[in-house]
Amino acid sequence: MTHLLKSIYGFSRLRVGLIRQYFRWPTPMWRLCGHATLTIASYQLKFCLFNYFWLHNMRRGLKEPGVAEFLADQLKPGDTFIDIGAWIGPYTILASKLVGSDGHVYAFEPDPVARKALQENIELNQATNVTVLPLAVSDCSQKLLLVSSKFGNSVSHIQTNSINSEEEHSVEVEAVSLNTFIQEQNIKSFHIKIDVEGAEAKVFAGGLEALRQAKTVFLEIHEKELRNFGVDPRAFWHEVCTLGKAIYRANTQGDAFQKSELFENEKLSSIERLVLIPRS
Repeated sequence: MTHLLKSIYGFSRLRVGLIRQYFRWPTPMWRLCGHATLTIASYQLKFCLFNYFWLHNMRRGLKEPGVAEFLADQLKPGDTFIDIGAWIGPYTILASKLVGSDGHVYAFEPDPVARKALQENIELNQATNVTVLPLAVSDCSQKLLLVSSKFGNSVSHIQTNSINSEEEHSVEVEAVSLNTFIQEQNIKSFHIKIDVEGAEAKVFAGGLEALRQAKTVFLEIHEKELRNFGVDPRAFWHEVCTLGKAIYRANTQGDAFQKSELFENEKLSSIERLVLIPRS
């Protein structure tokens, strides 16, 4: 009985929270315009009304501001940016503005629901320098199963050996290795962002050459999800450290990244957002 009451109370709080997000200013103005306009790294960017909670967090600067500052600091006109795990495109759209008409952005997003919103956001921002790829990035070219409790929720991921009863939805997707993609597209100079919900070791397995070649890398590490893939997070951290780049934590506020370099003996958090740049 106590468990049931707690469940009902939790559901009621969630419902009230969602209602507040729906009517909270400037949500009515967004609905009137048909999209939200957010300032990210000094750029005015437009987003479809796909996720009000995310939109409000971005508007208030609570959603990974260090990542946006890192991109703004590193990307220059004419650059190439590869967004692996683009979701609905906040960094794809920002990168599109930063690299300009002479640059290009490749956005990998296998989640069909998120990809539809991504393409809508690209159109809203007239980002003609973006190529959307409905592919996962893994250790080799193959077919994989993408699973999620709800597609589009930003945590869709490649199926692992662990069983999660909450992951009710699945779809088969094509995958490619990063090395193969870079070679086939003949890309010589590029920046990379990787946010793949635990499949980062798979990206590394098929992309070490490309990652060493990359100018800069933004990497999100998910410790729990790595373990679900059967990967020891410390072993993966060792692999990250062998890329030969200086590694820093992306700040949650202020500068683009912390100035203290990380080394292999560093203790990592459950989720780490890291920036890797060439050593000076």
